[in-house]
Amino acid sequence: MKLICALDIGTSKIRAVVAENENGLPKIIGLSTTDVFGMRHGAIVDLNEVNKSIFKVLSDVKNINKKALDCIYFNIGTPEVKTQVSTAATGISTGEGEISYEEIEKVKKLAENLNFGPNRKLVNSIVQEFIVDGVGGITDPIGLVGNRLEVKSLVISVFSQHLNNINKAISLFGGKASGPIFNPISSANSVLSKIQKELGVILIDIGAGTMSFAIYLENKLIHTKIFPIGSANITSDIAVGLKIPYEIAEKIKLEQGAAFPKEVGSRETINLGEFLGGGKNIVSKKFVSEIIEARLDEMFELINKEIKSCGKIELSAGAVLVGGGAKMAGLTNLAKDRLKLAVQIGLPLNDKIIFSDENQNILNDPEYANVLGLILCGAINEGWSDENSLMDKIRKVFNALKP
Repeated sequence: MKLICALDIGTSKIRAVVAENENGLPKIIGLSTTDVFGMRHGAIVDLNEVNKSIFKVLSDVKNINKKALDCIYFNIGTPEVKTQVSTAATGISTGEGEISYEEIEKVKKLAENLNFGPNRKLVNSIVQEFIVDGVGGITDPIGLVGNRLEVKSLVISVFSQHLNNINKAISLFGGKASGPIFNPISSANSVLSKIQKELGVILIDIGAGTMSFAIYLENKLIHTKIFPIGSANITSDIAVGLKIPYEIAEKIKLEQGAAFPKEVGSRETINLGEFLGGGKNIVSKKFVSEIIEARLDEMFELINKEIKSCGKIELSAGAVLVGGGAKMAGLTNLAKDRLKLAVQIGLPLNDKIIFSDENQNILNDPEYANVLGLILCGAINEGWSDENSLMDKIRKVFNALKP
Protein backbone atom coordinates (compact mmCIF):
# COMPACT_ATOMS: atom_id res chain seq x y z
CA MET A 1 0.00 0.00 0.00
CA LYS A 2 1.32 3.44 -0.93
CA LEU A 3 1.65 5.97 1.87
CA ILE A 4 1.94 9.76 1.83
CA CYS A 5 4.19 11.93 3.97
CA ALA A 6 3.47 15.65 4.34
CA LEU A 7 6.42 17.80 5.40
CA ASP A 8 5.57 21.27 6.74
CA ILE A 9 8.79 23.30 7.11
CA GLY A 10 8.07 26.39 9.18
CA THR A 11 10.24 29.08 10.72
CA SER A 12 10.22 27.59 14.22
CA LYS A 13 9.00 24.00 13.76
CA ILE A 14 8.94 21.19 11.20
CA ARG A 15 5.93 18.87 11.20
CA ALA A 16 5.49 15.60 9.36
CA VAL A 17 2.27 13.63 9.01
CA VAL A 18 1.98 10.14 7.52
CA ALA A 19 -1.28 8.90 5.98
CA GLU A 20 -2.53 5.70 4.40
CA ASN A 21 -5.44 5.16 2.02
CA GLU A 22 -8.64 4.01 3.71
CA ASN A 23 -11.52 3.70 1.25
CA GLY A 24 -10.39 6.71 -0.74
CA LEU A 25 -9.66 8.98 2.23
CA PRO A 26 -6.29 9.64 3.87
CA LYS A 27 -6.06 8.16 7.37
CA ILE A 28 -3.47 9.66 9.69
CA ILE A 29 -1.26 6.92 11.10
CA GLY A 30 1.56 8.95 12.61
CA LEU A 31 3.05 12.39 13.08
CA SER A 32 6.24 14.05 14.24
CA THR A 33 7.19 17.58 15.28
CA THR A 34 10.58 19.10 16.03
CA ASP A 35 12.10 22.54 16.51
CA VAL A 36 13.98 23.92 13.55
CA PHE A 37 16.95 26.27 13.47
CA GLY A 38 18.40 27.97 10.43
CA MET A 39 15.13 29.45 9.16
CA ARG A 40 14.25 33.14 9.13
CA HIS A 41 10.84 34.37 7.99
CA GLY A 42 10.21 31.13 6.10
CA ALA A 43 13.53 31.23 4.22
CA ILE A 44 16.60 29.01 4.74
CA VAL A 45 19.56 30.94 6.17
CA ASP A 46 21.58 27.98 7.55
CA LEU A 47 21.17 24.89 5.40
CA ASN A 48 23.07 22.55 7.74
CA GLU A 49 20.82 23.38 10.69
CA VAL A 50 17.67 22.99 8.61
CA ASN A 51 18.88 19.65 7.26
CA LYS A 52 19.43 18.36 10.81
CA SER A 53 15.81 19.10 11.67
CA ILE A 54 14.51 17.61 8.42
CA PHE A 55 16.57 14.45 9.03
CA LYS A 56 15.22 14.16 12.59
CA VAL A 57 11.61 14.35 11.44
CA LEU A 58 12.17 11.98 8.52
CA SER A 59 13.80 9.52 10.93
CA ASP A 60 10.52 9.49 12.84
CA VAL A 61 8.64 9.02 9.56
CA LYS A 62 10.87 6.05 8.74
CA ASN A 63 10.02 4.50 12.11
CA ILE A 64 6.30 4.98 11.45
CA ASN A 65 6.56 3.32 8.03
CA LYS A 66 9.58 3.67 5.75
CA LYS A 67 7.36 3.40 2.65
CA ALA A 68 6.10 6.92 3.41
CA LEU A 69 9.55 8.25 2.42
CA ASP A 70 8.76 7.34 -1.21
CA CYS A 71 6.05 10.00 -1.49
CA ILE A 72 6.79 13.29 0.28
CA TYR A 73 4.84 16.49 -0.34
CA PHE A 74 6.37 19.62 1.16
CA ASN A 75 5.38 23.25 1.56
CA ILE A 76 6.77 26.47 0.12
CA GLY A 77 6.42 29.17 2.75
CA THR A 78 9.01 31.79 1.86
CA PRO A 79 7.90 35.40 1.24
CA GLU A 80 10.17 35.43 -1.82
CA VAL A 81 7.49 33.77 -3.92
CA LYS A 82 6.00 35.73 -6.80
CA THR A 83 2.50 35.42 -8.19
CA GLN A 84 1.27 36.61 -11.55
CA VAL A 85 -1.80 36.13 -13.69
CA SER A 86 -1.12 34.39 -16.99
CA THR A 87 -3.45 33.77 -19.92
CA ALA A 88 -3.08 31.44 -22.89
CA ALA A 89 -5.24 30.21 -25.75
CA THR A 90 -5.40 27.38 -28.26
CA GLY A 91 -7.62 26.38 -31.13
CA ILE A 92 -9.87 23.31 -30.86
CA SER A 93 -8.33 20.62 -33.05
CA THR A 94 -11.19 18.11 -33.24
CA GLY A 95 -13.50 18.29 -36.25
CA GLU A 96 -16.57 18.51 -34.04
CA GLY A 97 -15.04 21.28 -31.94
CA GLU A 98 -15.46 19.27 -28.73
CA ILE A 99 -12.93 20.16 -26.05
CA SER A 100 -10.82 17.25 -24.80
CA TYR A 101 -8.66 16.67 -21.72
CA GLU A 102 -5.54 16.89 -23.90
CA GLU A 103 -6.45 20.39 -25.10
CA ILE A 104 -7.07 21.53 -21.53
CA GLU A 105 -3.63 20.27 -20.50
CA LYS A 106 -2.08 21.95 -23.54
CA VAL A 107 -3.53 25.38 -22.78
CA LYS A 108 -2.60 25.13 -19.09
CA LYS A 109 1.01 24.35 -20.01
CA LEU A 110 1.03 27.34 -22.34
CA ALA A 111 -0.05 29.57 -19.44
CA GLU A 112 2.80 28.20 -17.34
CA ASN A 113 5.37 28.91 -20.04
CA LEU A 114 6.55 32.22 -18.64
CA ASN A 115 9.93 33.86 -18.33
CA PHE A 116 10.34 33.84 -14.56
CA GLY A 117 13.75 35.42 -14.75
CA PRO A 118 17.07 33.99 -13.55
CA ASN A 119 17.16 31.58 -10.60
CA ARG A 120 13.40 31.13 -10.31
CA LYS A 121 11.21 28.06 -10.81
CA LEU A 122 7.52 27.35 -11.17
CA VAL A 123 5.91 26.08 -7.95
CA ASN A 124 2.19 25.91 -8.68
CA SER A 125 -0.22 27.11 -11.35
CA ILE A 126 -3.85 27.50 -10.28
CA VAL A 127 -6.56 27.77 -12.91
CA GLN A 128 -8.94 30.65 -12.22
CA GLU A 129 -11.23 30.14 -15.19
CA PHE A 130 -11.54 28.75 -18.70
CA ILE A 131 -12.98 30.79 -21.58
CA VAL A 132 -14.62 29.17 -24.59
CA ASP A 133 -15.24 31.42 -27.60
CA GLY A 134 -15.27 34.48 -25.34
CA VAL A 135 -17.57 33.03 -22.68
CA GLY A 136 -15.75 32.97 -19.33
CA GLY A 137 -16.36 31.68 -15.82
CA ILE A 138 -16.07 28.04 -16.91
CA THR A 139 -14.51 25.62 -14.41
CA ASP A 140 -14.65 22.39 -16.47
CA PRO A 141 -14.77 22.81 -20.27
CA ILE A 142 -14.51 19.11 -21.16
CA GLY A 143 -17.23 18.17 -23.64
CA LEU A 144 -18.11 21.76 -24.54
CA VAL A 145 -18.06 22.71 -28.22
CA GLY A 146 -16.17 25.70 -29.51
CA ASN A 147 -13.40 27.04 -31.73
CA ARG A 148 -11.08 28.64 -29.17
CA LEU A 149 -10.13 27.63 -25.63
CA GLU A 150 -8.50 30.13 -23.25
CA VAL A 151 -7.33 29.79 -19.68
CA LYS A 152 -6.58 32.33 -16.95
CA SER A 153 -4.19 31.03 -14.30
CA LEU A 154 -2.48 32.34 -11.18
CA VAL A 155 1.15 31.28 -11.54
CA ILE A 156 3.49 31.03 -8.54
CA SER A 157 7.29 30.92 -8.70
CA VAL A 158 10.09 30.78 -6.11
CA PHE A 159 13.88 31.05 -5.96
CA SER A 160 15.35 27.90 -7.45
CA GLN A 161 17.85 27.50 -4.62
CA HIS A 162 15.12 27.33 -1.97
CA LEU A 163 13.36 24.57 -3.88
CA ASN A 164 16.60 22.75 -4.66
CA ASN A 165 17.75 22.81 -1.02
CA ILE A 166 14.59 21.11 0.24
CA ASN A 167 14.63 18.55 -2.57
CA LYS A 168 18.28 17.79 -1.80
CA ALA A 169 17.65 17.33 1.94
CA ILE A 170 14.83 14.88 1.24
CA SER A 171 16.98 13.02 -1.30
CA LEU A 172 20.02 12.81 1.02
CA PHE A 173 17.87 11.06 3.60
CA GLY A 174 16.67 8.58 0.99
CA GLY A 175 13.27 10.12 0.45
CA LYS A 176 11.50 11.06 -2.76
CA ALA A 177 9.92 14.50 -3.17
CA SER A 178 6.59 14.26 -5.00
CA GLY A 179 5.94 17.97 -5.22
CA PRO A 180 5.91 21.38 -3.53
CA ILE A 181 2.70 23.13 -2.52
CA PHE A 182 2.41 26.85 -1.77
CA ASN A 183 1.50 27.40 1.91
CA PRO A 184 -1.77 29.35 1.60
CA ILE A 185 -3.13 26.82 -0.90
CA SER A 186 -2.50 23.80 1.32
CA SER A 187 -3.90 25.52 4.43
CA ALA A 188 -7.03 26.56 2.55
CA ASN A 189 -7.45 23.03 1.24
CA SER A 190 -7.83 21.60 4.74
CA VAL A 191 -10.10 24.17 6.42
CA LEU A 192 -12.18 26.00 3.79
CA SER A 193 -15.42 24.60 2.44
CA LYS A 194 -16.59 25.00 -1.13
CA ILE A 195 -19.41 27.27 0.08
CA GLN A 196 -16.94 29.59 1.80
CA LYS A 197 -14.81 29.80 -1.34
CA GLU A 198 -17.89 30.53 -3.43
CA LEU A 199 -19.23 33.28 -1.14
CA GLY A 200 -15.86 34.95 -0.71
CA VAL A 201 -13.39 34.29 2.10
CA ILE A 202 -9.88 35.19 3.17
CA LEU A 203 -7.72 32.60 4.90
CA ILE A 204 -4.97 34.10 7.07
CA ASP A 205 -2.17 31.83 8.28
CA ILE A 206 -0.16 33.34 11.15
CA GLY A 207 3.05 31.43 11.64
CA ALA A 208 6.10 32.21 13.73
CA GLY A 209 8.07 34.05 11.04
CA THR A 210 5.50 34.66 8.31
CA MET A 211 1.90 35.61 7.71
CA SER A 212 0.23 34.41 4.53
CA PHE A 213 -3.23 34.79 3.09
CA ALA A 214 -5.39 33.46 0.28
CA ILE A 215 -8.53 35.17 -1.02
CA TYR A 216 -11.20 33.05 -2.70
CA LEU A 217 -14.27 34.35 -4.52
CA GLU A 218 -16.70 32.45 -6.73
CA ASN A 219 -14.62 29.36 -5.97
CA LYS A 220 -11.48 30.93 -7.49
CA LEU A 221 -8.19 31.83 -5.84
CA ILE A 222 -7.93 35.49 -6.78
CA HIS A 223 -5.02 36.71 -4.64
CA THR A 224 -2.36 35.28 -2.32
CA LYS A 225 0.85 36.44 -0.68
CA ILE A 226 3.29 35.79 2.18
CA PHE A 227 4.65 38.56 4.45
CA PRO A 228 7.92 38.29 6.44
CA ILE A 229 6.19 38.97 9.75
CA GLY A 230 4.63 36.63 12.26
CA SER A 231 3.98 35.76 15.88
CA ALA A 232 7.72 35.70 16.65
CA ASN A 233 7.71 39.47 16.06
CA ILE A 234 5.13 39.78 18.82
CA THR A 235 7.43 37.82 21.13
CA SER A 236 10.33 40.14 20.29
CA ASP A 237 8.16 43.19 21.02
CA ILE A 238 7.24 41.81 24.44
CA ALA A 239 10.90 41.04 25.19
CA VAL A 240 11.95 44.59 24.32
CA GLY A 241 8.97 46.23 26.04
CA LEU A 242 9.45 44.35 29.31
CA LYS A 243 13.25 44.06 29.07
CA ILE A 244 13.19 40.29 29.50
CA PRO A 245 14.77 37.35 27.60
CA TYR A 246 13.08 36.20 24.41
CA GLU A 247 12.33 32.73 25.82
CA ILE A 248 10.50 34.25 28.81
CA ALA A 249 8.59 36.63 26.52
CA GLU A 250 7.40 33.62 24.50
CA LYS A 251 6.06 31.95 27.66
CA ILE A 252 4.26 35.11 28.72
CA LYS A 253 2.75 35.49 25.25
CA LEU A 254 1.45 31.92 25.24
CA GLU A 255 0.26 31.77 28.86
CA GLN A 256 -0.81 35.35 29.61
CA GLY A 257 -1.00 37.10 26.25
CA ALA A 258 -4.20 38.75 25.09
CA ALA A 259 -4.64 40.34 21.68
CA PHE A 260 -7.54 42.68 22.49
CA PRO A 261 -6.83 45.16 25.34
CA LYS A 262 -10.53 46.06 25.57
CA GLU A 263 -11.14 42.60 27.01
CA VAL A 264 -8.43 42.96 29.70
CA GLY A 265 -9.28 44.47 33.05
CA SER A 266 -7.32 47.53 34.13
CA ARG A 267 -6.39 45.84 37.42
CA GLU A 268 -5.20 42.56 35.90
CA THR A 269 -1.49 41.96 36.38
CA ILE A 270 1.31 39.54 35.48
CA ASN A 271 4.02 38.63 37.99
CA LEU A 272 7.19 38.42 35.90
CA GLY A 273 8.90 36.85 38.90
CA GLU A 274 6.97 33.63 38.28
CA PHE A 275 8.63 33.41 34.88
CA LEU A 276 12.05 34.76 35.83
CA GLY A 277 12.64 32.41 38.74
CA GLY A 278 11.41 34.17 41.85
CA GLY A 279 10.77 37.56 43.32
CA LYS A 280 7.93 39.96 42.69
CA ASN A 281 7.92 42.00 39.51
CA ILE A 282 4.41 43.09 38.62
CA VAL A 283 3.42 44.50 35.23
CA SER A 284 0.02 45.47 33.89
CA LYS A 285 -1.57 42.76 31.75
CA LYS A 286 -3.25 45.49 29.73
CA PHE A 287 0.16 47.00 28.95
CA VAL A 288 1.37 43.63 27.62
CA SER A 289 -1.84 43.33 25.62
CA GLU A 290 -1.26 46.76 24.09
CA ILE A 291 2.21 45.63 22.96
CA ILE A 292 0.62 42.62 21.27
CA GLU A 293 -2.15 44.74 19.77
CA ALA A 294 0.31 47.20 18.21
CA ARG A 295 2.07 44.47 16.21
CA LEU A 296 -1.20 42.80 15.20
CA ASP A 297 -2.52 46.17 14.02
CA GLU A 298 0.44 46.36 11.66
CA MET A 299 -0.26 42.84 10.41
CA PHE A 300 -3.98 43.39 9.83
CA GLU A 301 -3.27 46.68 8.09
CA LEU A 302 -1.15 44.74 5.57
CA ILE A 303 -4.09 42.37 5.04
CA ASN A 304 -6.56 45.24 4.59
CA LYS A 305 -4.36 46.82 1.92
CA GLU A 306 -4.21 43.55 -0.01
CA ILE A 307 -8.00 43.11 0.19
CA LYS A 308 -8.48 46.65 -1.15
CA SER A 309 -6.04 45.94 -3.98
CA CYS A 310 -8.52 43.34 -5.28
CA GLY A 311 -11.11 46.04 -5.97
CA LYS A 312 -14.67 46.06 -4.71
CA ILE A 313 -15.12 42.48 -3.53
CA GLU A 314 -17.48 41.06 -0.94
CA LEU A 315 -16.01 38.47 1.42
CA SER A 316 -19.36 37.24 2.69
CA ALA A 317 -17.84 34.21 4.43
CA GLY A 318 -15.44 36.48 6.33
CA ALA A 319 -11.94 35.59 7.50
CA VAL A 320 -10.58 32.26 8.72
CA LEU A 321 -7.47 32.26 10.93
CA VAL A 322 -5.02 29.34 11.12
CA GLY A 323 -1.45 28.77 12.27
CA GLY A 324 0.09 28.81 15.72
CA GLY A 325 -0.50 32.54 16.07
CA ALA A 326 -4.24 32.04 15.62
CA LYS A 327 -4.53 30.52 19.10
CA MET A 328 -3.87 33.75 21.00
CA ALA A 329 -6.66 34.83 23.33
CA GLY A 330 -8.78 37.67 21.98
CA LEU A 331 -7.40 37.44 18.46
CA THR A 332 -10.71 36.75 16.73
CA ASN A 333 -12.36 39.78 18.31
CA LEU A 334 -9.42 42.02 17.41
CA ALA A 335 -9.51 40.69 13.84
CA LYS A 336 -13.26 41.36 13.59
CA ASP A 337 -12.67 44.93 14.70
CA ARG A 338 -9.76 45.60 12.36
CA LEU A 339 -10.89 43.70 9.25
CA LYS A 340 -14.62 44.50 9.58
CA LEU A 341 -15.39 40.89 8.73
CA ALA A 342 -16.82 37.85 10.46
CA VAL A 343 -13.85 35.90 11.85
CA GLN A 344 -13.41 32.31 12.97
CA ILE A 345 -10.57 29.93 13.79
CA GLY A 346 -9.98 27.43 10.98
CA LEU A 347 -9.96 23.77 11.95
CA PRO A 348 -9.45 20.76 9.66
CA LEU A 349 -12.59 19.54 7.90
CA ASN A 350 -12.91 16.08 9.43
CA ASP A 351 -15.02 14.73 6.56
CA LYS A 352 -11.91 14.84 4.34
CA ILE A 353 -9.46 13.03 6.63
CA ILE A 354 -9.73 10.05 8.98
CA PHE A 355 -8.03 10.46 12.34
CA SER A 356 -7.02 7.59 14.60
CA ASP A 357 -7.87 7.89 18.29
CA GLU A 358 -4.36 8.96 19.30
CA ASN A 359 -4.36 11.77 16.72
CA GLN A 360 -7.78 13.28 17.47
CA ASN A 361 -6.16 16.23 19.26
CA ILE A 362 -4.90 17.79 16.04
CA LEU A 363 -8.50 18.20 14.87
CA ASN A 364 -8.80 21.15 17.25
CA ASP A 365 -5.43 22.70 16.50
CA PRO A 366 -5.14 25.38 13.77
CA GLU A 367 -1.36 24.81 13.71
CA TYR A 368 -1.96 21.63 11.69
CA ALA A 369 -3.97 23.27 8.91
CA ASN A 370 -1.02 23.45 6.53
CA VAL A 371 0.43 19.96 7.01
CA LEU A 372 -3.02 18.34 6.74
CA GLY A 373 -3.64 20.38 3.59
CA LEU A 374 -0.46 18.88 2.16
CA ILE A 375 -1.81 15.41 2.92
CA LEU A 376 -5.05 16.23 1.10
CA CYS A 377 -3.22 17.60 -1.95
CA GLY A 378 -1.09 14.47 -2.00
CA ALA A 379 -4.11 12.17 -1.71
CA ILE A 380 -5.76 13.91 -4.65
CA ASN A 381 -2.67 13.64 -6.80
CA GLU A 382 -2.13 9.98 -5.92
CA GLY A 383 -5.71 9.14 -6.93
CA TRP A 384 -6.95 7.89 -3.56
CA SER A 385 -10.63 7.48 -4.44
CA ASP A 386 -13.00 4.77 -5.59
CA GLU A 387 -15.28 7.37 -7.12
CA ASN A 388 -13.59 7.58 -10.52
CA SER A 389 -15.78 10.27 -12.04
CA LEU A 390 -15.38 12.51 -9.00
CA MET A 391 -11.68 11.80 -8.81
CA ASP A 392 -11.21 12.78 -12.44
CA LYS A 393 -12.63 16.22 -11.68
CA ILE A 394 -10.57 16.61 -8.51
CA ARG A 395 -7.41 15.49 -10.28
CA LYS A 396 -7.92 18.16 -12.92
CA VAL A 397 -7.97 20.75 -10.16
CA PHE A 398 -4.81 19.32 -8.64
CA ASN A 399 -3.06 19.38 -12.00
CA ALA A 400 -3.17 23.15 -11.62
CA LEU A 401 -1.10 22.76 -8.44
CA LYS A 402 1.55 20.46 -9.87
CA PRO A 403 4.92 21.97 -10.78
